[in-house]
Amino acid sequence: MGISNIFDSSVTCKQVFDLEGFVNFYLQLVNKNLNYLDVRSINTSLISVAVADELNVPGFDLNLLKYGSLLYDIGKLMVPAEILNINRELTMSEFDIIKTHTISGYISLNNFSFMLKEFKMIALTHHYRNGFGYPKKITFGEEIDPLFANIISVADSLSAIMEPKKYKKDMTVDLAYSIISDKNNERNFGLDDKILDVLKFVIEHNKIELKKYF
Repeated sequence: MGISNIFDSSVTCKQVFDLEGFVNFYLQLVNKNLNYLDVRSINTSLISVAVADELNVPGFDLNLLKYGSLLYDIGKLMVPAEILNINRELTMSEFDIIKTHTISGYISLNNFSFMLKEFKMIALTHHYRNGFGYPKKITFGEEIDPLFANIISVADSLSAIMEPKKYKKDMTVDLAYSIISDKNNERNFGLDDKILDVLKFVIEHNKIELKKYF
Protein backbone atom coordinates (compact mmCIF):
# COMPACT_ATOMS: atom_id res chain seq x y z
CA MET A 1 0.00 0.00 0.00
CA GLY A 2 1.40 3.40 -0.96
CA ILE A 3 1.63 6.32 1.40
CA SER A 4 -1.05 8.13 -0.61
CA ASN A 5 -3.64 5.61 0.59
CA ILE A 6 -3.04 5.82 4.32
CA PHE A 7 -3.12 9.44 5.45
CA ASP A 8 -6.32 11.39 5.90
CA SER A 9 -7.42 14.54 4.11
CA SER A 10 -5.49 16.82 6.48
CA VAL A 11 -2.32 15.82 4.60
CA THR A 12 -2.02 17.34 1.13
CA CYS A 13 -1.24 15.28 -1.98
CA LYS A 14 2.04 17.15 -2.38
CA GLN A 15 3.09 16.24 1.17
CA VAL A 16 2.25 12.59 0.52
CA PHE A 17 4.24 12.23 -2.68
CA ASP A 18 7.16 14.32 -1.47
CA LEU A 19 7.33 12.13 1.63
CA GLU A 20 7.17 8.87 -0.30
CA GLY A 21 10.04 9.89 -2.53
CA PHE A 22 12.04 11.20 0.41
CA VAL A 23 11.67 7.99 2.45
CA ASN A 24 12.67 5.79 -0.49
CA PHE A 25 15.69 7.96 -1.27
CA TYR A 26 16.78 8.03 2.37
CA LEU A 27 16.61 4.25 2.80
CA GLN A 28 18.70 3.75 -0.33
CA LEU A 29 21.20 6.34 0.87
CA VAL A 30 21.81 4.79 4.30
CA ASN A 31 22.36 1.20 3.23
CA LYS A 32 25.51 -0.78 4.05
CA ASN A 33 27.71 2.33 3.69
CA LEU A 34 26.37 3.45 7.08
CA ASN A 35 26.45 0.15 8.94
CA TYR A 36 23.21 -1.07 7.36
CA LEU A 37 21.19 1.78 8.81
CA ASP A 38 18.45 1.02 6.29
CA VAL A 39 17.82 -2.43 7.80
CA ARG A 40 17.94 -1.06 11.32
CA SER A 41 15.42 1.65 10.40
CA ILE A 42 13.08 -0.82 8.71
CA ASN A 43 13.23 -3.16 11.70
CA THR A 44 12.58 -0.30 14.11
CA SER A 45 9.52 0.59 12.06
CA LEU A 46 8.28 -3.03 12.02
CA ILE A 47 8.69 -3.32 15.79
CA SER A 48 7.05 0.05 16.45
CA VAL A 49 4.02 -0.77 14.33
CA ALA A 50 3.60 -4.23 15.85
CA VAL A 51 3.64 -2.81 19.38
CA ALA A 52 1.36 0.10 18.48
CA ASP A 53 -1.08 -2.25 16.79
CA GLU A 54 -1.36 -4.31 19.98
CA LEU A 55 -2.09 -1.09 21.85
CA ASN A 56 -4.92 -0.33 19.39
CA VAL A 57 -3.30 2.89 18.22
CA PRO A 58 -5.63 4.46 15.59
CA GLY A 59 -4.76 3.97 11.93
CA PHE A 60 -3.66 7.54 11.24
CA ASP A 61 -1.33 7.58 14.25
CA LEU A 62 -0.13 4.08 13.36
CA ASN A 63 1.05 5.33 9.99
CA LEU A 64 2.64 8.43 11.48
CA LEU A 65 4.65 6.07 13.67
CA LYS A 66 5.39 3.72 10.78
CA TYR A 67 6.94 6.34 8.52
CA GLY A 68 8.36 8.46 11.30
CA SER A 69 10.29 5.43 12.55
CA LEU A 70 11.76 4.89 9.09
CA LEU A 71 13.24 8.40 9.27
CA TYR A 72 14.01 8.53 12.99
CA ASP A 73 17.79 8.13 12.66
CA ILE A 74 18.27 10.61 9.82
CA GLY A 75 20.46 12.78 12.06
CA LYS A 76 23.18 10.15 11.74
CA LEU A 77 23.87 11.56 8.30
CA MET A 78 25.46 14.46 10.22
CA VAL A 79 27.75 12.10 12.16
CA PRO A 80 31.12 11.19 10.58
CA ALA A 81 30.78 7.83 8.81
CA GLU A 82 34.02 6.57 10.36
CA ILE A 83 32.38 6.82 13.80
CA LEU A 84 29.12 5.20 12.71
CA ASN A 85 31.02 2.31 11.13
CA ILE A 86 33.25 1.57 14.13
CA ASN A 87 33.16 -2.15 14.90
CA ARG A 88 34.09 -1.97 18.57
CA GLU A 89 32.70 -0.39 21.71
CA LEU A 90 32.57 3.39 21.37
CA THR A 91 34.69 5.67 23.54
CA MET A 92 32.91 8.33 25.60
CA SER A 93 33.95 11.09 23.20
CA GLU A 94 32.72 9.07 20.19
CA PHE A 95 29.43 8.43 21.94
CA ASP A 96 29.06 12.14 22.68
CA ILE A 97 29.32 12.79 18.96
CA ILE A 98 26.76 10.07 18.20
CA LYS A 99 24.33 11.64 20.70
CA THR A 100 24.10 14.80 18.61
CA HIS A 101 22.11 12.91 15.97
CA THR A 102 18.74 13.40 17.70
CA ILE A 103 18.90 17.19 17.54
CA SER A 104 20.49 17.05 14.08
CA GLY A 105 17.63 14.83 12.93
CA TYR A 106 15.01 17.29 14.10
CA ILE A 107 16.80 20.20 12.45
CA SER A 108 17.31 18.28 9.20
CA LEU A 109 13.65 17.27 8.89
CA ASN A 110 12.56 20.77 9.82
CA ASN A 111 14.17 21.99 6.59
CA PHE A 112 11.47 20.23 4.55
CA SER A 113 8.07 21.90 4.41
CA PHE A 114 6.25 18.59 3.81
CA MET A 115 7.57 16.98 7.00
CA LEU A 116 4.93 16.52 9.68
CA LYS A 117 5.83 17.60 13.19
CA GLU A 118 5.37 14.04 14.46
CA PHE A 119 8.27 12.87 12.28
CA LYS A 120 10.50 15.61 13.62
CA MET A 121 9.59 14.76 17.21
CA ILE A 122 10.23 11.05 16.67
CA ALA A 123 13.72 11.93 15.42
CA LEU A 124 14.28 14.17 18.44
CA THR A 125 12.90 11.94 21.20
CA HIS A 126 13.76 8.35 20.26
CA HIS A 127 16.54 8.34 22.89
CA TYR A 128 14.78 10.61 25.40
CA ARG A 129 13.58 7.72 27.61
CA ASN A 130 11.49 9.76 30.00
CA GLY A 131 14.45 12.01 30.75
CA PHE A 132 16.97 9.23 31.41
CA GLY A 133 18.41 9.44 27.90
CA TYR A 134 19.16 12.34 25.59
CA PRO A 135 18.74 15.14 24.74
CA LYS A 136 18.21 16.13 28.36
CA LYS A 137 16.12 19.15 27.39
CA ILE A 138 13.67 19.49 24.53
CA THR A 139 14.56 22.93 23.24
CA PHE A 140 12.35 23.40 20.18
CA GLY A 141 9.14 24.44 21.91
CA GLU A 142 7.43 21.15 21.01
CA GLU A 143 5.52 18.89 23.38
CA ILE A 144 6.63 15.27 23.65
CA ASP A 145 4.12 12.61 22.69
CA PRO A 146 4.94 10.08 25.43
CA LEU A 147 3.39 7.13 23.59
CA PHE A 148 5.36 7.70 20.40
CA ALA A 149 8.56 8.45 22.32
CA ASN A 150 8.23 5.34 24.49
CA ILE A 151 7.40 3.01 21.61
CA ILE A 152 10.24 4.24 19.42
CA SER A 153 12.73 4.09 22.31
CA VAL A 154 11.97 0.42 22.94
CA ALA A 155 11.85 -0.46 19.24
CA ASP A 156 15.17 1.26 18.58
CA SER A 157 16.77 -0.50 21.55
CA LEU A 158 15.77 -3.93 20.28
CA SER A 159 16.73 -3.15 16.69
CA ALA A 160 20.08 -1.66 17.71
CA ILE A 161 21.17 -4.57 19.85
CA MET A 162 20.43 -7.00 17.02
CA GLU A 163 22.70 -5.06 14.66
CA PRO A 164 25.65 -7.29 13.67
CA LYS A 165 28.98 -6.28 15.15
CA LYS A 166 32.34 -8.05 15.13
CA TYR A 167 32.74 -7.59 18.87
CA LYS A 168 29.51 -9.32 19.93
CA LYS A 169 27.65 -12.55 19.27
CA ASP A 170 24.78 -12.83 16.83
CA MET A 171 21.52 -11.96 18.54
CA THR A 172 18.20 -13.74 18.45
CA VAL A 173 15.10 -11.66 19.10
CA ASP A 174 14.57 -13.46 22.43
CA LEU A 175 18.13 -12.80 23.59
CA ALA A 176 17.96 -9.17 22.51
CA TYR A 177 14.71 -8.71 24.43
CA SER A 178 16.20 -10.25 27.58
CA ILE A 179 19.03 -7.72 27.41
CA ILE A 180 16.90 -4.59 26.90
CA SER A 181 14.42 -5.68 29.60
CA ASP A 182 17.13 -6.13 32.26
CA LYS A 183 16.24 -3.53 34.85
CA ASN A 184 19.67 -3.76 36.46
CA ASN A 185 21.34 -2.48 33.31
CA GLU A 186 21.59 1.31 33.45
CA ARG A 187 21.49 1.44 29.64
CA ASN A 188 17.84 0.45 29.91
CA PHE A 189 16.80 3.11 32.41
CA GLY A 190 13.75 5.01 31.21
CA LEU A 191 12.43 2.32 28.87
CA ASP A 192 8.70 2.06 29.47
CA ASP A 193 7.58 -1.11 31.30
CA LYS A 194 4.20 -1.28 29.57
CA ILE A 195 5.78 -1.04 26.12
CA LEU A 196 8.33 -3.71 27.08
CA ASP A 197 5.50 -6.01 28.19
CA VAL A 198 3.66 -5.50 24.91
CA LEU A 199 6.85 -6.14 22.97
CA LYS A 200 7.34 -9.40 24.89
CA PHE A 201 3.81 -10.47 23.88
CA VAL A 202 4.49 -9.55 20.26
CA ILE A 203 7.71 -11.59 20.22
CA GLU A 204 6.19 -14.61 21.98
CA HIS A 205 3.29 -14.69 19.51
CA ASN A 206 5.52 -14.24 16.43
CA LYS A 207 3.82 -11.02 15.40
CA ILE A 208 6.94 -9.49 13.87
CA GLU A 209 9.28 -10.77 11.18
CA LEU A 210 12.38 -8.65 11.08
CA LYS A 211 14.42 -7.94 7.97
CA LYS A 212 17.72 -9.81 7.88
CA TYR A 213 21.00 -7.94 7.52
CA PHE A 214 22.60 -10.47 5.19
